[in-house]
This record gives sequence, structure tokens and C-alpha cells, in this order.
Amino acid sequence: MIPINEAVTIAQSNLQKLIPQAQYVLLEEVELNENEWNITLSFPDSTSFMPTGFNSPRKYKLLIIDAGSGVFKAMKIRNA
Repeated sequence: MIPINEAVTIAQSNLQKLIPQAQYVLLEEVELNENEWNITLSFPDSTSFMPTGFNSPRKYKLLIIDAGSGVFKAMKIRNA
């Protein structure tokens, strides 16, 4: 099983590959669910009219990483 910090790094890397404009990424939640790491990351919503930063509305993404191999499996919309 891959350690939690490696799973988070894999999730962050894949988020940047899929949504390169995501900045100010925050780790929100981490959960080991059977054989998968479920990692929720957030970043400012660029469609908002508020200035971009940590206080603006955020988008949340759930990234699923295989706990055994470290393979990225999925990214889903996660409601706040």
C-alpha cells in the first residue's frame, strides 16, 4: 500500500495535468476506502467575480488513487 503523502502527491500532480489553470490548491479531505485513497482537493473558482485567492469561492474535486499501485483512477466533482 502506498503511503498517504504519496497518494496526495499523485492526486495533486494529476489535478494539475487535467486542470492546468488550477492555482492555490488546498488539501481538503483524505480517506482510505477499501483499496482506494479518496482525496479531495480544492482551488478557487475562476468563473467567480471575486478576486482569486484563498477567500474566493472554491471548486472541489475528488481524486481516486489505487492504494496498492498508486495508479490514478478517477477525478469527480465534489460538492462543498
